[in-house]
Amino acid sequence: MKNKKNSVRVSGFFPIFLFCFMLICLAVFLWFWFDGGPEQFAAEKKGYRIFLYCLIVFFLLALPIGLFLWSFFTMWRVVVIDETGLHSSLLGVFLKKDILWSDLKSVKAMSSGLPGAAITWWFFSKQDLNGKKMSQCIRTRNTIYVADSKRFRELVEEYIDLKEIAVS
Repeated sequence: MKNKKNSVRVSGFFPIFLFCFMLICLAVFLWFWFDGGPEQFAAEKKGYRIFLYCLIVFFLLALPIGLFLWSFFTMWRVVVIDETGLHSSLLGVFLKKDILWSDLKSVKAMSSGLPGAAITWWFFSKQDLNGKKMSQCIRTRNTIYVADSKRFRELVEEYIDLKEIAVS
């Protein structure tokens, strides 16, 4: 079993936030549905009832569940940093990625969000990431990315000097 002291989550905030959002939307959906549902709004115009059902199901069920699943698969991963390299996996078994320090070709830091509340993302890749946008870096197959944190910096700076890398 790998040591938990040298592991970090890609980002724990977004999946937890979207899970709470999904639960609130599910509660609103159930309350709305069992309290009379769309019939009370579309009783006089029967043609709008199906459209209203679809809107309610999409915005209160499909969209929140889809956002949560996306954030779970992309950001709930654990990245283990050790003397051999970076190792990423979901729940320790699924979606495994490994980048050895000897295979590392590119390290890139990018900021996202509003200027006062920007999050810095670190991308480690076996390919060259110069000139790529954040969405292209995320979709690159041989890339491991992590949200910036004090703990992450302490673990990685044992192997790479992050101060040399400019944040774009």
